[in-house]
Amino acid sequence: MPPDNRDERRPGLARAPGGHTPGEAAQRLFDIYPGSRPASIARVLTETLQAGARAGGGSLVLYTGSGLYVYDRSSRALIAGIGTRTMRGNGNYELTAVSHIGPAIAYLATMRAAGGDEWRRLAEALMTRIDDFRGVNAASDWLGDADAPALAGRTGAVRDMIDYACRLSTAYLAARLAGDGSDFTPDDARARYFTAGMDGYPIGFDNVMVATFALAVLQDAHAIASGLRAAAADGRFDWSDTRIVVFQLVGNNYGAGLTARTNWGIDLLMRLGGADLDPGRIFVAPYIDRRDDVGADPLPEAAFTYYDQAWQGIRDRLDASNAAFADIRAIEPSAPPAIPGDWGATDADDIEAFVRRLKYTFGTSDQLLSNATGFWVAGALEAAGWDPTRVRLPGFDTGFPPGIRGYPPTRSGAPDG
Repeated sequence: MPPDNRDERRPGLARAPGGHTPGEAAQRLFDIYPGSRPASIARVLTETLQAGARAGGGSLVLYTGSGLYVYDRSSRALIAGIGTRTMRGNGNYELTAVSHIGPAIAYLATMRAAGGDEWRRLAEALMTRIDDFRGVNAASDWLGDADAPALAGRTGAVRDMIDYACRLSTAYLAARLAGDGSDFTPDDARARYFTAGMDGYPIGFDNVMVATFALAVLQDAHAIASGLRAAAADGRFDWSDTRIVVFQLVGNNYGAGLTARTNWGIDLLMRLGGADLDPGRIFVAPYIDRRDDVGADPLPEAAFTYYDQAWQGIRDRLDASNAAFADIRAIEPSAPPAIPGDWGATDADDIEAFVRRLKYTFGTSDQLLSNATGFWVAGALEAAGWDPTRVRLPGFDTGFPPGIRGYPPTRSGAPDG
């Protein structure tokens, strides 16, 4: 068993392997400053500024992996509670399930090429589940029953897209299962499934993946925009003095979305707030606790104080540091260049650009997967006056091969091929 180097006088304080422990005078000097210590300078400053801010107004916004919640400062009442794509009642779960078919087939092709012997069983299981959902999609108005206002008027087109995606996927898998599997390779999947090539299936699954991402992001962006714009319009919410804390763990993507450039949701907030929102009022706090009562109305005082003090503590440190170094010339980082998939840099019909962005988001640890279309959709929705019906979505409304204007109507029966 390794030696226990903790100092029993200061729980959590480690002793050096040689046995040295900071003396009491050093410990007392250390303890008087950090905000983590009771009655410290930083803690008292935070409490002082927080008390003034509580009296002066300014809502608290908590942007989590499951939604965005706006709380009134004086009453802690929930001004707006907006569920996002992880909520199962808005149709995004079904759209995401369809988008997963593409990576699943890519993984199966890689598995077969690597000599794995489970690929055939798993491919058959995938086909069964695809067929089951295709039947549900054709027989029910599942999207019409969902809470999906951003997709109003698009339910028939979504049904057609899903039917086509399912038929394409089962036709491709059936063809590969019919032989010994030697032709089921990543290169073959790219050529004959993702970018098209099979007889009767001119639209590749790349279009479907881009479309499902765009549809899901449009849902979230519209929900957030509608909720915040309504709250601001009736005076319940003011962008100029709001405090925004972002902690968006989604799945196991632990290192993603921690900056404005890696989180399209922050870009959306900046577009909504416009000149009234100081970017310095948005703080990403990945290590903050995700309390179970986030979303409650009202937010319990302990939880409100915890998140409010977290925001204030970050702001105090920045303000104090900038004041202390006021005579030092600041470093102004240059704006990052636009990349494929950004609004203003990519046309809606450029599916290849969005697929490149999709690869980038999947292959880069700091990116939210929804960034594949998120920055583009946020910009497009703003340009459309926040009206989702005016947004032409890549892979769904446009971006098809020459001569094709959309997905074919839903069919009954087994897939062709």
